[in-house]
This record gives sequence, structure tokens and C-alpha cells, in this order.
Amino acid sequence: MYISNAYPSASQSITASEALLATIGLEPCDLLRFASGNDASVPGHVGFGTELSLEVEQKIIMSVKLWSKFCANMAERYVKDFADMPIILISNPCPEMCRRHSIPDSRDFLSRTLGRIIENIGPDYVVDVVDCRLDPLTDPLLAAQAGHWIESFSKLSQEVAIHCGHQIAGPPPNN
Repeated sequence: MYISNAYPSASQSITASEALLATIGLEPCDLLRFASGNDASVPGHVGFGTELSLEVEQKIIMSVKLWSKFCANMAERYVKDFADMPIILISNPCPEMCRRHSIPDSRDFLSRTLGRIIENIGPDYVVDVVDCRLDPLTDPLLAAQAGHWIESFSKLSQEVAIHCGHQIAGPPPNN
């Protein structure tokens, strides 16, 4: 994959890797930073015009596949948790919570992750998102969801590290 600049001109084609990264709200420089082993919370120093190796492209594909699996698993959990209720409530991790647990706090990344989870839940359910920052997590089910989200995302990061050689979040929290 060749990255020519942040905003390709009309004559520049979009690569498969760029399209996959856009699916999860990331740009090529984000994954280059992850693939190089740098901390996901540190701004990247990857310039455009960088050609990606086949190995890095494979890491992109594997990372997106693992992210998709994570979203499907989370959707399944939410459907089970709310099986007897008229609405499924998903606790949205706020940026502060993400930073505290070394989860990427990009609004694009979080909204696309929640969007994919909602998409995986399917059209047969009514879904709403509860903002963890604005709405106190006094409900035990929502509080457990937030904890599960953090733990699951940390496990996803570890799985990405095993398969791809980089992490997208810190280690799982201690219970």
C-alpha cells in the first residue's frame, strides 16, 4: 500500500488497506504507528508517501478481522443481557475512560465500533447508547457492561499483539 497524502486527489486510487482502516475509523498513519510498536496514545510521526510492506498490510487485515470479531461478540453479549427488555442499552465508553485504560479515544474509532456493534445486533432490536461520562452508571447492568467493554477491548488488544505484533490498548484491568 502506498500512502501519498492525508487527502488523496481524485486521480489517486484508494487501496484495500485504506478502505479497511476507514471501516474502523483509522487512517493509514494510525496503523503504521501501531504496526511499528509505538504506543497508540502517542501521535504518529509517519509521513505520507510511505510505502507499506506486505507484512504491514497483513497486520492491517488481521487487525480489522479481530476488531470485527470483537464487535460481533459484544453484540451477542448485549442481546443476551437485554433478552427480556424492550430496548438494548449500550454503554458508550467516554474518552476519559478510554485514556485511563489505554483504549484509542478517537471519536471516529469509538463511533464506528459502536456502529458495528449496533449493526451486528440487527434490526430486530431497539438500541440506545448511554454516555458513561454524562449518565452515572448506577444501574448494575450498565456498570457491568462498561467493565466488560474495557476488559474485552484489552483482550482484543492482546490478541492483536499475538497475531500482529502490536497492541491497540493496554493490558486487561485487574478485577
